[in-house]
Amino acid sequence: MTSFKKTQPIVSFPFFVFPHAFHNLDDMVKRKRESISSLRGKNYDLFIDVDPLDKSKKAVLARETIGKEAERLGYSGCAFVHRVKGRLGAKDENPNGPGVVDSVEEQPGFKQYSRLHLILSDPSQGHNLNMNNQVVRSFDILSVEPKSEKVFTQCCQNLEVDIITINCEDRLPYRLSRSMVKLAIERGISFELCFREPLTDSSTRRFFVSNGVALQRVTKGKSILISSAATDRIELRSPLDACSLGTLFDLDMATSRETVRRAAEVVLLNAEKRGVYGSVIKATRV
Repeated sequence: MTSFKKTQPIVSFPFFVFPHAFHNLDDMVKRKRESISSLRGKNYDLFIDVDPLDKSKKAVLARETIGKEAERLGYSGCAFVHRVKGRLGAKDENPNGPGVVDSVEEQPGFKQYSRLHLILSDPSQGHNLNMNNQVVRSFDILSVEPKSEKVFTQCCQNLEVDIITINCEDRLPYRLSRSMVKLAIERGISFELCFREPLTDSSTRRFFVSNGVALQRVTKGKSILISSAATDRIELRSPLDACSLGTLFDLDMATSRETVRRAAEVVLLNAEKRGVYGSVIKATRV
């Protein structure tokens, strides 16, 4: 005779058997929302290619719509960029001062910053690029895009900048020296890669990947910042989509997440320490 081992019956309990475990569903939803909110607070897009000094209706509307879309996608802040090619001039000063960007409608919890972005081809153009410069003091964040080996070395060694932007649209005009990159990181500088052009132009995509891989090799994944350089809301990507681009540079997903979270927070913290914000960060909301 075949014997069967006696087993305990599997009993399925409907949720109403334990009403005390579910009566506080509203609190569970609230805690979940707070958890999501805390994650969103770590995400920033620090390169929005709309000039914060532009007072035209088109620019003001662009800042508002991009800010709303960035907030919807899960960012807690973004930086609007004023580009300067070559030397700074008095006309480049931000009349609003650091922490203030004109907007149409406020969005609680979403911060916007002003960023001065210099495109330099000669070291002489970087002279007086420090906190003694009134134009520099009028922005929240300071970044440089080097166009030569000498300027890249100058940025890593001497310039008081928050971000060095790596050109992703062409072959780099300089070598990413491990010693120079290490020095820059020790000085609190982050290296930025922007994805707008590579996502829309196949001819620049290979440079985005190759330059990103080269940067990853010399930084070992540290201090890499990924930004959009968006000019319109449709060019934005969610934080998850943005950080997933890091996997193209052989970054693991955990490190990739830091490119839009921790890396951006470090930039803002170092900018504060450097004094760009002044004694108090006056980051207004969109």
